[in-house]
Amino acid sequence: MELKLTRFSEPAEINRLDYLESRLAAIEARMEYKNQAGIQSPLSSWDRESRSNDGSYEPNEPTSFPPGGTLARMTGESSVVLHRESEHSLPPLSEILPDVESYFAGFNKAVPLFHQPDFMIMLERWYSQPLGRDEATWAAVNVVLALSLRQTDKQERVDSELATTTYISNAQSVLNGLVTRSEDLKGLQVVLGLVILFLYTSNPYPSCVLIATAIKLVHRLRLHTKEAKAYMDPETAAQGDRLFWIAYILDKDISMRAIEPYCLQDNDYDVDIPTNTVAEYAPGTLVSSDGTLILNFFHHRVQLARIQAKVYDWTFSVRAKKLSQEQHQAASRRVQQMIRHWRSSLPSEFQADKLSLSMGGNMLRHLISIHSTCGHCLFMAHRIHARDAVWIQQLTEFSDQFVNPGDLNLGTDNSVPMVRSEAWQDFLQTARLGIKLINLISPSDTGLVWSVTCAYQAALVILIANNLTVSLHTHHDWIDYDAGLIDESVAALDKRIRDAGNLPVIRNVLTACSELNQRAKLAVRLHRMRIENEMLRYGGSLFEVDLAAVEEEIFGIQAT
Repeated sequence: MELKLTRFSEPAEINRLDYLESRLAAIEARMEYKNQAGIQSPLSSWDRESRSNDGSYEPNEPTSFPPGGTLARMTGESSVVLHRESEHSLPPLSEILPDVESYFAGFNKAVPLFHQPDFMIMLERWYSQPLGRDEATWAAVNVVLALSLRQTDKQERVDSELATTTYISNAQSVLNGLVTRSEDLKGLQVVLGLVILFLYTSNPYPSCVLIATAIKLVHRLRLHTKEAKAYMDPETAAQGDRLFWIAYILDKDISMRAIEPYCLQDNDYDVDIPTNTVAEYAPGTLVSSDGTLILNFFHHRVQLARIQAKVYDWTFSVRAKKLSQEQHQAASRRVQQMIRHWRSSLPSEFQADKLSLSMGGNMLRHLISIHSTCGHCLFMAHRIHARDAVWIQQLTEFSDQFVNPGDLNLGTDNSVPMVRSEAWQDFLQTARLGIKLINLISPSDTGLVWSVTCAYQAALVILIANNLTVSLHTHHDWIDYDAGLIDESVAALDKRIRDAGNLPVIRNVLTACSELNQRAKLAVRLHRMRIENEMLRYGGSLFEVDLAAVEEEIFGIQAT
């Protein structure tokens, strides 16, 4: 739908008659276009079918940033019409249509970035009316194609990575004209799409810059206020609301991952939270492959993003740094309560321990993502994530006793205070289940794998910490199971890093995890030998443990 959005920064100057006339002209243009003789394509039949079913489809969000570049100056024309077909080309319609349909049947179902009927009309117009082509449409199509391939199993499409890179580069090449585009929603959709695409890579950092640009566009389009939408038709207003909440989700997700302030403030918008409508064609709704399970994913994802905002406010903000230890603990408990409430709001069949491959790939991958994010929230709020220096230092100092022959003190109850907390059992269950879910991801689904890496690392450190501090607690039932899960996870993460090339930040975290895991293995062995020793002592005999031999076996350390 080629809609002209009036600038809403100065509502008093809006000429409602002019606006209505422009809307009428747009509607007439659409009707004239759809009635043109001789235009027969798969898109036309799809549009008739979708509208006859009153299908409300949702768009997806792309993400991207010019490799090695920066956002260009925020000046220039907001829309450029391409008069020469060779300037910006797309593959034949018959080649890209399956990928477009795959996108709307998959990722866009959960994250409604585009409205499918309008997008398909726009796509058909690109091919049938070459003189009316513009950069925004071209970029939007490239973003959809890139997002579609990001969800495709690379075993099925060996060319997907090269094609995805090409599509992203195409969208990036016209970014200058899109970051100031205010006459419709396409510029914002492209920028949000690029943000998502970068979050689904091993290098998500450009998304931090792009999300700030997207939020500026949200404000320029006045999508954060109901007042501006009074002059939009209902369909466009609904699209604007969905884009606002997509930007909100990404803003809070990036903030928590990067531990940086978010841009959209909760006291500076009045947009209604998406309703929890459970209907197959409602925007943001996921349906299982057999059609028996339906979840309004978008509603629950927005609610989780609001918790992510509180994690930053109460844990990492400048104000939070001035809180006392007691206030920090109270804030952490409050986040834990919010997460518990959020989990209980999910129907039982969508709880983390109920997920299975039978749900179908699209539903499962989004549920893995949302549960991983939930677990990461919990770990971040308690500052027991893989990048927290104090947490890692506590574990390292406690474990030093296991690598210094002759200095095998058990440590004190306060050495690693978190493992003595009442919430530790919840952390263990969340970490254990989180790793099991992430291990369900196909290795070829690299986009999803990288998007949950932060949660994966945090969960891994928690399981290692539990084994490392085995002498300080009684959570021993899963020690052996966790040890196997840790080894499997370390090996999997190591392979991903090697396959992706040089990733120093992730590699450093993995190196620390590997070293702590080796110390944890020794801690478990020594603890069990002490227990056996005490049992034999109680029985009247003394079992002498060759600690030096144990150290040499596990660590390759020889006593001097």
